[in-house]
Amino acid sequence: MSLTSNMSRSPDPPGQCNDDRAPAPDLENSLRESEERYRGVFEAETDAIFLVDSATEALVDANHAALELYGYTLEEIRRITSADISAEPEKTHLVISEQHKRVPLRWHRRKDGTVFPVEITLSFFETRGRKYHVAAIRDLTAQRRMEEALSQAEEQLRHAQKMEAIGQLAGGVAHDFNNILAGVLMYLGLLQLEPAMDPSMKASLKELEKDVLRGTALTRQLLAFSRRQAMELSVVDLKGLLQGLLKMLHRLLGEHIELSLVGPDGLPPAEADPSMLEQVVINLCVNARDAMPQGGPLILRVAAVDLGSGASLENPEAREGRFLRLSVSDSGSGMSKETLQHVFEPFFTTKGVGRGTGLGLATVHGIVKQHRGWMEVRSELGRGSTFSAYLPAFEGKPSVPAETRKAAPAPGVGETVLVVEDEERLRAGIIEVLQRHAYLVVEAANGPDSLRQWRRHIERIDLVVTDMVMPGGMNGREVVERMREDRPGLKAIICTGYTDEPMMPGRAPAGLTTFLRKPFDMPHLLAVVRQRLDEKRHA
Repeated sequence: MSLTSNMSRSPDPPGQCNDDRAPAPDLENSLRESEERYRGVFEAETDAIFLVDSATEALVDANHAALELYGYTLEEIRRITSADISAEPEKTHLVISEQHKRVPLRWHRRKDGTVFPVEITLSFFETRGRKYHVAAIRDLTAQRRMEEALSQAEEQLRHAQKMEAIGQLAGGVAHDFNNILAGVLMYLGLLQLEPAMDPSMKASLKELEKDVLRGTALTRQLLAFSRRQAMELSVVDLKGLLQGLLKMLHRLLGEHIELSLVGPDGLPPAEADPSMLEQVVINLCVNARDAMPQGGPLILRVAAVDLGSGASLENPEAREGRFLRLSVSDSGSGMSKETLQHVFEPFFTTKGVGRGTGLGLATVHGIVKQHRGWMEVRSELGRGSTFSAYLPAFEGKPSVPAETRKAAPAPGVGETVLVVEDEERLRAGIIEVLQRHAYLVVEAANGPDSLRQWRRHIERIDLVVTDMVMPGGMNGREVVERMREDRPGLKAIICTGYTDEPMMPGRAPAGLTTFLRKPFDMPHLLAVVRQRLDEKRHA
């Protein structure tokens, strides 16, 4: 509501009489009762109400709600016009016509200068030859805040859905690519076994193998982003892990970066994959270094925080409970709001060509989400950035640590291995590797097929090597569990690089299952197979 008139005050409001002749007693009582009813209704209304002289736009009267909302006394109100409470950049007349009118959004100003949004409903009436408008005004401040919060939540939901869709795509691509790389590694290992091969050819194959292994780093980053990378959980002292990384980080980041670690001793531990957490820290620190080309302070902070039920109001991914907060703060160039919206998307980067893949922060996001945590970022252009990872504080018994492989495995001695793998080329490569190293092999293409082969050869199968994710309605864990119904002590190796749940070796009976990460090379496969079979003698 904005008005521009500077005309003089209107006469007394309706209900008051200027006639010199005294009214009759009955008429006087009626007028008094009418005035009381008018005042009662007027003051009972919870919305602010102004009575406005249509000709001069002077504020003739105001109810208690209006006085509280605008901060004026009634005497002060009667000395101003509606233009004085308007905060519109271009002042317009409130009185547009003599019709009932609803104005959905205007900006008004309180006596203390505070500007706030309002909705106005105008009504017109005429009495004693004078025209008036009743302006019922509703404060929209709370409504606007709710609308903004809802809009922000919707935007965050859309972003989360987009990230989830990208993650599913990345995980699917990485799963298929892992199988391809594992098959290539199997055959490269077999080729290098040929005794008559020219030494220069063997050297070329070794270089090719190195290139393939570098490709596995890319699949691990994609799997970490998609939260489908196999985890080997253990109880981790987060501050101790950071202290162990400091020396390496100093060398990696360079002398122009002033690296420091801040945080109390005695923090609760986290149940996490240490190597994956190290990847989080390294990626965040490298990202911070790149934001400070001239150098500067880079601070690692770790703390325990207790979050209440209102945590999700600021971040929909947050939740109530006790968490460890790992923060990496730089004093670099900072980021715009637009950049912040895309910062965790894979292949998004603000770095120059050849200076980054755009997977570092996507990997961080995926690893932290896979650990049932979340990321928060605070940044301003020219004022640096702080990336904070929230990880659940550990409560309960630690998982069984992942087992290590032997460096120089002995060949087989005629043991029978059931190989379950849906990727034909990879299955053929695994079978040939095992057969060349004196193992007998039974093969199956999926879960149902493996159970058929199991029933046929149950007496002679010594070990099951199975993929985790397969068609046919059964995954590797379910295959092994079904077979253990017949033989509880059956040894198994589950090959995985893509899974919808963390690979926690502690869930399997102790010493019975090894989780082998894809893609693996021939020596790694042979080492794990030999290790598992040797343990049979001591079970």
